[in-house]
Formats: sequence, structure tokens, C-alpha cells
Amino acid sequence: MPTKTRLDPTAGGDNSPAGQDGAQGSGRGDHSTSPVAATPAGGDVAGFIDSLTALASHLKDRERLEAEARRAWGMRAVLALLLLVAQAFTNLFVFGFLSSYSFLVSPTIPIAIAVSGAGTGFLAFALYWPMYARPLRFAPDSADRVALRHEDSPLRDRIRISQWILFDTALTRFAIAERTFKARQVGGVLATSGWAAVSLWVILMAALFLRPNPYAGYAQNPYDGVFLGALALFLVLTLASIVLTRREALADLGRAQSLGRQVLAFDTDFGGFLPKGERARVERVVALGASSSVEGSAP
Repeated sequence: MPTKTRLDPTAGGDNSPAGQDGAQGSGRGDHSTSPVAATPAGGDVAGFIDSLTALASHLKDRERLEAEARRAWGMRAVLALLLLVAQAFTNLFVFGFLSSYSFLVSPTIPIAIAVSGAGTGFLAFALYWPMYARPLRFAPDSADRVALRHEDSPLRDRIRISQWILFDTALTRFAIAERTFKARQVGGVLATSGWAAVSLWVILMAALFLRPNPYAGYAQNPYDGVFLGALALFLVLTLASIVLTRREALADLGRAQSLGRQVLAFDTDFGGFLPKGERARVERVVALGASSSVEGSAP
């Protein structure tokens, strides 16, 4: 059944009234002598072919953009995995070296830093990987099928395809912005793992250059100050990363909210392209952005 849209010249589904120019329903063979009606039908067909060409070009650009975005998130997942491997080797050296002074050194602080780094690194990898493996949309083909549904004239087909290209461009930008917002938050988790690795390297360097005297007693153990300094460095850098990540994530959320509103407006104006699941997803992001804006503007 043809779908009428706001840009449809016969949006109400009724034929225009008959006029004196011999338009449809004039009673003289339905032949028109008006300049509009005199336009050859081949013009609409040629325009429809141009619309299909533009649609094919749009699909190629969309696939390229999605592939680039997913590749970036895949690289971050690989970075998180490499960071986990680097931490494993660092832990091996740190605890292997400190084990010779186990009767002097309390390994509580290095163990806490190592566990924090490994846990956040694994969490970052577990969150980045679905961004790479999953498509940007819940139902990537359903909107495409709606766009290619035939109307009852080449002109309406051209309008429908043009509407869909505008809508799909906005939806693709929203999907990337939404996942960028999530990736920004995961980046804060990955930064925590990175700062843990830096703190462990500080401990490792201290272990290589500072040799405690086993006969001097625990009170003169030089590692106590190093461990506390490494812990303080880890906490300060982690808190700074949280503050910066939150500020950048709010900016990403604002962009995703703006694009989500554009998607919903296009979907309403163009007669409905969004599947139910995708629409609920967009509305959730828009509502989250609205609630954050209200909280931020409250005195």
C-alpha cells in the first residue's frame, strides 16, 4: 500500500480537482495541455534513475563511515588487550623482585594497584569489543526496505528515496555519536588501567635501583615511601582522568542528543522509517540528554 508523506503532492490521497487544462478527470481523454503535464514521462524516469544512483553512492559512503568507526573501536580494544599483557609482564618483574625481600616488604599497595589495573583493563576490553563486533543499528536492514518500497509514480519514488537519504544520514551520525559517547566513558576506564601500569613501572624502577638492607630492619625499608608515592600518583591521575572524561562525555552526549532529536523529527515528517526498537533507543538517548541538561541548569 503506498505510503503518503508530508512532501507528497497528493498527501491526502485525493486527486486534485479537474481544471480547464484537461487534467485528470476533465473528461477529454485525460490529456493535459499545461506545461507541467506536457513534461515527458521520461524526465521522471531519468530522475528516478538519478535517485537510485544517489542512493547507491550514499550506501557506499555509509558503509565506509561505519567501517572506519568500527575499526577505531577495534583498535582501542586491541590497545586494552596489549595493556593487559604489558601489565602482566610488569607484575611478574615487580613481584618476582620483591619476593626476595618478602620478610621486609608488605606487598599490599602493589597488589592493590595491580588488581585495579588488570580489572579496569579487562573491563575496557570487554566494553570496546562489542562496539567493534556489533553493527551500529539494532535492525540495520528494516529501514532500507521501507525506503525502497514503491510508490505509485516515479516522482513519489524520488521523493521517498531523497527523504530516506536525509533520514539515514542523520541516523548514521546519531549512531556513531551515541557509540562515541559510550567509548568516551570506556576510555576513562582504560585510562585508569594505564595509570596503574605507570605506577607499577615506578615501583619496578624503584625495585631495581633501591636495595633495602636486610640487616637494617623494617623501619629503614626504603620501599614504604615508594609504594605510598606510587599509590598517590595512581589516585591523582585517575581522579584527573575521571574529571576530564566526564566533561568530554557530556559534550559527546549533547551532540548525540541533538542528532537524536533530528532523527525523530525526520522520522515524524517523512512518515516513519524507524523500527520500534530503534525509535526506543533514540528516545532513551534524547531523554538522557534532556535530564542531564535539566540537572545542569538547575540552581
